[in-house]
Amino acid sequence: MKRSCKFFIQGNVNKRSIRPKESSCRNKRKYLRMKQVIILLLFGMLTITAQAQWSNTTNLFADSLHTPVCNALKDQNVPIIVRSYPDSGYFVIWQDHRNDPTGYNDIAAIYAQKYDKTGKALWATNGVPASSSTNNQHYVFAQGRDYHAYSYAATDSAGGFYITYADDSSSSYTYQRVCVQHYKSDGSTVFGGAGAIIFSSVAGNAGVHPQLIADGNGGFFLSYIESINGYNSSSPDNLYVYCYKDVNGTLVNYGGGQVNENAVQVTNSSACGNYSTLNYPAAEVGDDAIFSDLQGGCNVVMYLGVNGVSGPILAYNKLFRAKQNTTATQYLRDKDFNPVAVTDNYTAGNVYRLYYLKTDHQEISCGNGSDVYVINQYRLVQNGFLEIDGGSALYDISNITGVTVPTAGNINASFLAVSERTYSQTDGVSRRIVKGYVVKEEIYDAIPYQRTSAESPDYPGYNQAEPAGTNKLNNFRDTLLWSPYNYDFSLSGGGNQIFLSEEQDSSGVVRLQHLAVEAQSADSFAIVYKTDVKQGTIIGQGYYGAPPLVTVNNKGDALFYAMEYSSGGGSALIHVSPVLNGAELAWGAMGAKTTENYDAYGSSSVLLDPVNGTGLIAWVDNRTEGTTGYDIYMRHLDSLDKPGYEPPYLSVKFAPDPYGPVNSSAALYGSSNNLTTFEISDGGVSPAVAISDNYNLGNVNVSVYDNTGSIRSYNGKPYLDRSYVITPDNNPNGAATVTIRLFFTTAEFDALKAADTSIHTPGDLAVIKQPSGSGSGSTYTIVDGEQTVIPQSWAAVDGGYYIEIQVTSFSNFFIFKNTNTLAVNWLGVQAQWQNATHAKVSWQVAMQQNVQSYTVQYSPDGISFTGASTVPAGAAETQYSSIVPANDEKNYYRVVETDIDGRENYSQVVTLQAGAQPALSIHPNPANNILYIEGLANYKSIQIADENGKIILQQNIISPMQSINVGHLAPGVYILTVRRNNELKTLKFNKM
Repeated sequence: MKRSCKFFIQGNVNKRSIRPKESSCRNKRKYLRMKQVIILLLFGMLTITAQAQWSNTTNLFADSLHTPVCNALKDQNVPIIVRSYPDSGYFVIWQDHRNDPTGYNDIAAIYAQKYDKTGKALWATNGVPASSSTNNQHYVFAQGRDYHAYSYAATDSAGGFYITYADDSSSSYTYQRVCVQHYKSDGSTVFGGAGAIIFSSVAGNAGVHPQLIADGNGGFFLSYIESINGYNSSSPDNLYVYCYKDVNGTLVNYGGGQVNENAVQVTNSSACGNYSTLNYPAAEVGDDAIFSDLQGGCNVVMYLGVNGVSGPILAYNKLFRAKQNTTATQYLRDKDFNPVAVTDNYTAGNVYRLYYLKTDHQEISCGNGSDVYVINQYRLVQNGFLEIDGGSALYDISNITGVTVPTAGNINASFLAVSERTYSQTDGVSRRIVKGYVVKEEIYDAIPYQRTSAESPDYPGYNQAEPAGTNKLNNFRDTLLWSPYNYDFSLSGGGNQIFLSEEQDSSGVVRLQHLAVEAQSADSFAIVYKTDVKQGTIIGQGYYGAPPLVTVNNKGDALFYAMEYSSGGGSALIHVSPVLNGAELAWGAMGAKTTENYDAYGSSSVLLDPVNGTGLIAWVDNRTEGTTGYDIYMRHLDSLDKPGYEPPYLSVKFAPDPYGPVNSSAALYGSSNNLTTFEISDGGVSPAVAISDNYNLGNVNVSVYDNTGSIRSYNGKPYLDRSYVITPDNNPNGAATVTIRLFFTTAEFDALKAADTSIHTPGDLAVIKQPSGSGSGSTYTIVDGEQTVIPQSWAAVDGGYYIEIQVTSFSNFFIFKNTNTLAVNWLGVQAQWQNATHAKVSWQVAMQQNVQSYTVQYSPDGISFTGASTVPAGAAETQYSSIVPANDEKNYYRVVETDIDGRENYSQVVTLQAGAQPALSIHPNPANNILYIEGLANYKSIQIADENGKIILQQNIISPMQSINVGHLAPGVYILTVRRNNELKTLKFNKM
């Protein structure tokens, strides 16, 4: 698979969307405009409970404003975001066509802007160019993957950043040069001209595809492809990786080299018996990715096509950093087959290839007198890469990537993922899965053990024995995502968490996978699934075209985002949500959606702050396309780490349609367990309905009818000018209780109040729910089987209100005055762990009228509920709680309010999760000096108390397995409590 080609496309590309460079400029521009899509992120005004960060009037990110990053003439596209250290700012980087003399966006340059931590732009308006070259310069390549899969820019740890790109010569053929630029904190650039030129291709149209990551030492790792003859397959594409650092304006090389050297040892026969020689077949690099090893080095994962081998090879290599000046001795054989000690010297701070070609040579003789034969034998001591999988075992692989995951022990885990294609002989269909592998990495004290051989020089001649005490890691090799017709996916990791996502196939099904590396014992770790299925959890459906992405910070907090195209491929929305346990999205199925108030097109990029629950999103925007072309905009994100936080709703708008109701649809598979907002658009996007994603409803269609004439009435009773029809693929029909919020405008509610002056607040309303198939929903007519549903709560939002109800099926919904007074207004319900077997359920209420009692109900599946505890109502009480049983898996709770006349209404359903966590355990028990605690992933703190409840010890959790010195405790029984957010777990142990 060659990456070098005659194509160049700005933005997200895939294998089915490449257009030849020789096509006319106007046709290419028209094509690109069709492929680019509307993007916008606008969360709207905050609700009364939302606490915004970065929200002062001098802040450019404040009050839901979209900040223009660049609105220079002509087009800007493919933004990327880099975090600035140590000043906590952001860099927004993009490709820019402002200087293209042709007027058709054929010539690109690279620009950047820096923002401080408050959102203030620090550099020149519309950004600073990377170079003065007039050639086309770009960091996006037609490699068949979303450009987010690779890293092109990274911090210099001094308030600036490094970036790599290709500079194309302006001849009849493209001769690409690998360039690097260093932006300083003040916006100045270090290298003149085209930038620091690292490598120049010697073949036309040979893609060099550079990548760059930070090295953690103020420098960077750079990889690039060397292709001698372009498309000539007899000359392989080789991969080179080096470490550089800008030292006073000079790029200093700290080591590296070719990472795909290849040799094969073959056996031959002779008069002296069998002997070995070496062949050197080409190892063609088809795809590659570099990523940090978290200890100053660089990991490399590669697709290799090796001549003479059936099928591709998935290969791994790395550059490790020497921690001190040292030597390592290895033993080979000389030509007389005598052991020879070979000493390698390592310089602290330099980097060295872990795998490189190493051979030895012997002379073998046999026979007597004139019949003496001398045979030269050559042995392969070490190949130039580690084969992870391949040969005849694989039909095809592509889109490889990797991430390093730390452990609390003395190893890290390099987690590799690849799109693997299989071929069915029965139906002739080629299908794909995303497969994962793990490579255990020693955390080096000096040099890796592979560099120091045992004294025996026997083949393979280098040390395969790990140092004593090296932690164990499971040999993970398994399916991660099921993608029968999809080629691309995303991978991201941070802390001990790993996330993958993909659009599964042409149906638009989206899957999310969540894994983690967790302690299994005092000296072993394993990659474990945090979702229920190995193929990934289905979290939604739409038309995305590019893989949904997950970005993860170094605490393991994850943010999911996806760009959903409209059915015509023109406009788009960005979906955003923090990821909770497993694949649950905090802001509903596919996350919170954006608006279409402006024509914004193209790619987007999102980055999480490492620690404080904020982030930044940048996108290509077209609101001024007629005057300046496509621009770059951005928006600050906040409250990403606040449990229970809901993004503020957009303003509720009137959306009349003379041709019938306004429709909205989304797929709810019951995977997020949170409210999902359905929005309508008629002069601006507006929330219409929110539905809890706690049951597999399939595709759900919401129709909203806004009456434009005189207020409607039935038998003299006025009803709201807005009505709703909700139609899911899978109507639960009593199998589940689903929460719904129905939105309406202030004007619609005011009109209803004017028609019935006894209505004062939305608390005076009720919902009439009709059976499925009961008319169009535009006009109310009484039908058999309809129900009156009393809202559980209501709230004022920007532009209107919502009322919240719970139902067990869907159909038509009309809103009338409630002829029965609402007994209680639910303010909130929470569940938290009380101990290992019980939960504390708390609830808050307002405006109690004629309430007799509250009953906490429990369900193991969220469908069938039984009473667990009853609490009498108090006339002046507003806060209640009750201790109820809980199991070790998933627990569902709701509270039932009972009136003095026997009527009931229900709170929302809340969940308490335990099954997704590894089992919490302690050993030894009884303990003497050291107590080991396992299964602590995602927990925050530990507390030990004696039998009387006196706290003896309290500390934060720093790893999934932790040890505590209890030698100073008096003999007796103690209670150990671990906490995460509002969840508690307790265990008892005995101290000897």
